[in-house]
Amino acid sequence: MEGLNTSNLTKIKTKIKNANMQLLAKAVEALIKQRGATAVTKVRDYSGREQTVELGLKDSTFTRGIGFTIENGEVKLVGDTWQISPSHVTELQNQLNQHYTHQAVTSTFTQLGYQVVSNKVKEDIYIKAYAFS
Repeated sequence: MEGLNTSNLTKIKTKIKNANMQLLAKAVEALIKQRGATAVTKVRDYSGREQTVELGLKDSTFTRGIGFTIENGEVKLVGDTWQISPSHVTELQNQLNQHYTHQAVTSTFTQLGYQVVSNKVKEDIYIKAYAFS
């Protein structure tokens, strides 16, 4: 029957603007580690159609994979979220935002000559920057 399968690959915006691919790659790497996921270069929809992605992950929630891309400076998730709870998508977006922000702040402080120490407590990441004269 046509129309029953609403599965397709879509792009979902995140809050990350003016994104940098190096920072995104590091953030996705941290996200893969946090989620116990596997890195992938292809995502597929429910029907099995595949799309190549530069960065992606696959785990027990996103079994068809979810990709990450930058378009017009914005980070977007690429994948099929059919039959995946919107709360799981929001959780992934929040985790990505946290890891990307961590990478951006750490990189900026390091470029300014600070020594940076990061510490993760539960779901929060704390950053300390030290300047030595």
